[in-house]
Amino acid sequence: MSIIVYSLFTDYELGAVRAIPMPGHLLLDVGGGAFLAASPWLFGFADDGTNVWLPHVVVGLADIGIAAFTSRRAGDRSRSAVERDDLRVDREDVRRRAA
Repeated sequence: MSIIVYSLFTDYELGAVRAIPMPGHLLLDVGGGAFLAASPWLFGFADDGTNVWLPHVVVGLADIGIAAFTSRRAGDRSRSAVERDDLRVDREDVRRRAA
């Protein structure tokens, strides 16, 4: 639930309020991933079998990895969709002529 809330407050495409900068959002993701990965030992269920604790560790580490590879800045949106389509058509035309 908290992930949804801070995502709504993050300054990115899907943010509603846009109060949290993207680096702050990613820091929360890393913290949540680390907490999830460590939770089997923090809450004492690491001895209950691999099928119990391994999903927590895998998802937690995946969350950390995804945050590490996420761009901290928004992509270049300076071109409109029409301009992007025009560029795509131009590239295809150049390829056809070269063939």
